[in-house]
Amino acid sequence: MRVLEEDLELVERRYPLLSEGSRGRARYYVRDSFTRFWFRLVYPNRVLLELGLYREVASKLHEASERLASEAFEEVARQHFALLAKRGCVSFTKVGRWWFGDVEIDLVAIDERQGAVYFIEVKWSKQPVGREVLRKLERKAEEFPWRRGGRKDVYVLYSRSGFTFEPEDGVLLFSLADVERDFERERTLVTEL
Repeated sequence: MRVLEEDLELVERRYPLLSEGSRGRARYYVRDSFTRFWFRLVYPNRVLLELGLYREVASKLHEASERLASEAFEEVARQHFALLAKRGCVSFTKVGRWWFGDVEIDLVAIDERQGAVYFIEVKWSKQPVGREVLRKLERKAEEFPWRRGGRKDVYVLYSRSGFTFEPEDGVLLFSLADVERDFERERTLVTEL
């Protein structure tokens, strides 16, 4: 594993937020999207591809591409949240994915100065996200150990297709269109400089 991680830099070891270096809690991730695509779709189907049986592989392409797009959207959401911090809309001193047992949260950002925690869930679905996703995130957040009972929880949802409900106090909602608009504004500002 050391060769893949350090020499070839194909994989990286990640720990849940607040657990850096905890043995046994690390997960390994393939670093780049192309390599993930290769090992999820091309490599397992290489014999079919070599034989020219493209239709058989094409049927698997949709499922694999949706999963890869979902992972890419999580990275876009992470970058968007960093952009919000850069603009002064949010602040945080620690950020990362968090998991414990079967509970997993896409991204958690801690603002130690304000005693706030942002719990971020990212959904890549063709259907708008409903309130049940928010309620599930609230239940998962109860398991997060940092200042439990003495912190301000803020819930942030990212959705490819929007939402079936309006934001409420302590809830931030971002559709893919919102994210695109914010990045376009940032690109325009940088171009004008």
